[in-house]
Amino acid sequence: MTKLVKKSKSAKQLLIFFDEKCKNLFFGAFGEDGLRLNKNQNKFLFLCSTCTDRCLSAKIGYVSTKIKTSFVFVFDLHYLCSMILKEAIEQLRNGLEGVAEPQEVQAMIRVICEDVFNYDQVDVALRQDSELPSFAQERIADIINRLRRHEPLQYILGEARFHGHRFKVTPAVLIPRPETEQLVDLIIDENPGSDLSVLDMGTGSGCIAISLARALKFAQVDALDVSQDALAVARENAAALKVKVRFFESDMLAPQPPARYDIIVSNPPYICWSEREAMERNVKDYEPGQALFVPDNDPLLFYKAIVPYAAQSLERGGRLYLEINQRFGNEVKHLLQDHGFDEVRIIEDSFGKVRFAAATAV
Repeated sequence: MTKLVKKSKSAKQLLIFFDEKCKNLFFGAFGEDGLRLNKNQNKFLFLCSTCTDRCLSAKIGYVSTKIKTSFVFVFDLHYLCSMILKEAIEQLRNGLEGVAEPQEVQAMIRVICEDVFNYDQVDVALRQDSELPSFAQERIADIINRLRRHEPLQYILGEARFHGHRFKVTPAVLIPRPETEQLVDLIIDENPGSDLSVLDMGTGSGCIAISLARALKFAQVDALDVSQDALAVARENAAALKVKVRFFESDMLAPQPPARYDIIVSNPPYICWSEREAMERNVKDYEPGQALFVPDNDPLLFYKAIVPYAAQSLERGGRLYLEINQRFGNEVKHLLQDHGFDEVRIIEDSFGKVRFAAATAV
């Protein structure tokens, strides 16, 4: 592409020259090789994913006719100014059209406004005409581009909400789910005592271990994971949230010699590979497969290691809590019973799906 950008003599205008090959970049549909033009009063928003990969908000002073094989655009340098909040919201809404259902898009916009611009729902309602920081346009364009490639918003923002707190997340760890918050709540509700010893097997971002360390009274919490990168993220989260958790590098399939615990919890890989194709792209294309999937011919692979370890490690009356695949609730129940656990329960989540197993050591 022959691109030339230079200021005019007035210093208030900008001349941008594109050859014929760039025509489709400016007037095509927004996508991998295009750009969408949104008109808002006298302003035009340019979202470019392949040309400049940046966002321009410009008041057009003049657009020339075609000159041979080049196009000449004259812009007011207003594009250097910050956009206002309602423009940003409209840009997000238009840019994410078709990426997700309208309700989900609205939820994304709410999170983006809060995490990127520090505007909560009240601010959004009352400050529609507020100017945003100078980085807003470029940041919004980047977010839209990445969301249109189905990258999870949590990875784009670098954090996820879980149990009332923000946790750092990277592609080295799973994104914490609301269902897992229910597992944490279950443990907290059923274990009101103090000075409990807790083990989280397969900690990932540390969201379960850290949340329990914050909520349980004077608990000693240990957490293990096979991934050094995941453990680095978990340690950062523990430090940021000012809790003490002991992290260990260890494989759930070959855990360290048994210690003594009052509670063991695990959300291990449990999705069969055959289920992968039916999953959303933002999960299967971006989240770590080793933390998600198990072989079709061995769906209880991790439970067959966790359950006997827990049977040896839990104090009498100690409790084991597991997140499970809804297809294998009965199989997990029988596995727990076969290893001598009592009070075995298969528990549904708030959506009515089999999601958890809980059992008591004898």
